[in-house]
Amino acid sequence: MGKPILTPALAALLREWLPQQRWFPVKTPDFSLEQVGGLGLADRTAMAHLEVYLLSVTSVTADGGQRTDVLQVPLSRRAGQAGELERALIGQDAADLALP
Repeated sequence: MGKPILTPALAALLREWLPQQRWFPVKTPDFSLEQVGGLGLADRTAMAHLEVYLLSVTSVTADGGQRTDVLQVPLSRRAGQAGELERALIGQDAADLALP
């Protein structure tokens, strides 16, 4: 599997979803998001595209400084409904693949 690419559509979904996660280090909508790496993984069932994104997140701190964190964000892309994974759905990208 090749390196996944952070598309503009996926970046938009992540910009909305990430601040809602308790583990996300930035709690404001003011941050930059950049892909610094990634890994595509094989799914033996061929039901999903498994991807791990390494994302650089930069924000301004309360004292006016700058903070950068690197996050690992695993995603699976599925062509149809994810059933029991519906609660993990973050949206659909331009390729119309569900992202639980």
